[in-house]
Amino acid sequence: MDTLHSPINFKNDDYSLLDVDTIEPVNYLIFFDFSCLDIPTYITSVNAKETIHINIKRPVLTIELNSVDIHSVKAKLTYQNGKEKVPLRIEYLKVKIVLCFDCLLLPDTNAILEIEYIKKVYYSGSGILPRLYQSLSHEEARCSIYTQFEPCSARTAFPCWDQPQTKSTFQLELLIPSYQIAISNTPIESKETMTRDPANVLVRFKKTPLMSAYLLGFCIGEFDFVSVDVPFHDPNVVLPIRMYTPVGSREEGSFSLDIARKSILLFNEKFNLPYHLPKLDLVSVPDHPNLGMENWGLLTFADDFILVNQTTPMVRKQRIARLVCHEVVHNWFGNTVTMQWWQYLWLKEGFARFLEYKAIAHLFPEWNFWLNFLSDIYFHCMELDSDPNLTHPIEVEVYDPFAIPKIFDSISYGKGASIIRMLAAFLGDEILWESLETFLDRHKFSTAISDDLWAVFSQATTRRLNDGSLKIENLIFDSDNVIDIPTIMKNWIIKP
Repeated sequence: MDTLHSPINFKNDDYSLLDVDTIEPVNYLIFFDFSCLDIPTYITSVNAKETIHINIKRPVLTIELNSVDIHSVKAKLTYQNGKEKVPLRIEYLKVKIVLCFDCLLLPDTNAILEIEYIKKVYYSGSGILPRLYQSLSHEEARCSIYTQFEPCSARTAFPCWDQPQTKSTFQLELLIPSYQIAISNTPIESKETMTRDPANVLVRFKKTPLMSAYLLGFCIGEFDFVSVDVPFHDPNVVLPIRMYTPVGSREEGSFSLDIARKSILLFNEKFNLPYHLPKLDLVSVPDHPNLGMENWGLLTFADDFILVNQTTPMVRKQRIARLVCHEVVHNWFGNTVTMQWWQYLWLKEGFARFLEYKAIAHLFPEWNFWLNFLSDIYFHCMELDSDPNLTHPIEVEVYDPFAIPKIFDSISYGKGASIIRMLAAFLGDEILWESLETFLDRHKFSTAISDDLWAVFSQATTRRLNDGSLKIENLIFDSDNVIDIPTIMKNWIIKP
């Protein structure tokens, strides 16, 4: 995610995490009824239902899920043998709901938890985002829908395990007006016109790969698009990339589409790990709460930071190119490999910031773009970092879901990128790319912490020192005679 500005300081309060060693979500099937979009309003109630396949690992009396601003919850648990349990009561806490049962729930590797609820949808900067628009074919305003679940707002759309270290698969079903289209992380599996109400269509999407809840996303509205097919790792397969724009603005998406095409090919090559999903969509969002968001397979952008026309100045085009590369690289750093907790946010945002510059320097050498890193990134983050009231370590412990958004700032992004730049300058680009390739391959579809990154840098550096291809003096070695990158880098990330 790329943000508009540096947030204010935060107080670190302790919030208990959901215990996935007791109950683990395996797959979500989520249904939203958005047929009400015919009504041009920012405030409406949406009926929703989810079916979660869960693995109950130990006997428990309660099931806890993250949930905020979700009402009229009805729940039922069904064991593999068909036996059903209904909660004795449901407790609504500040950031979660607790389903309380009258007896112990016994271990079951394939239990089914069904939850029906009502979600109030209103104009906001997170969660489900309604946006009014003027249709070219309709006199009155209509309502479109977008999502912004990072960092902790998936829980405002559906009860879930809303923490990055908990990965599941997701299947989405959306009931929408027939004049609109729906886009999500994965391709559409089926579309069905409702027999009782032909004005609405039920859109089903294919199952996602394993991913964190904050990466789920969907968009509903009327769009134009431009598209391109990109050769994939398999010569018989192509990757379709689409850039969705407001109706009538199709050509304004061509520049960003081309940047997405070029950056996907570049990162596929550099990481030696092909982009994993069968499609990639970019969507222009009116009044986006951030500059961009990396929902896996569904990148969303603020419309004035993604659309380009003949009057767009070069400096804005360069900024847009940076932003597209930033969100594209998140498909590896953030989506394929996810930070274990928000404490390690810099592992995705610092790398996305650093690699957006590496990508632009490679794709457009005539721009001399790498020269801008100091003025655009380094000095900007130093300004925040030098303020004793605002500074914080790059790696910062924070558990309050209402405080987590505040670390999406120029320290996590820019200072994180700056120490990566420093390490890459010290060790060289060959070790950089080799280490990143190993890191991604070792932790793909899982999570990682800072020490996991330092480990691959240590191993690559030690190997090259031993074979004579790298000569650096006065390095620190650990007890196993391996370059001790963690000790070298520790103070840079854990101290303000």
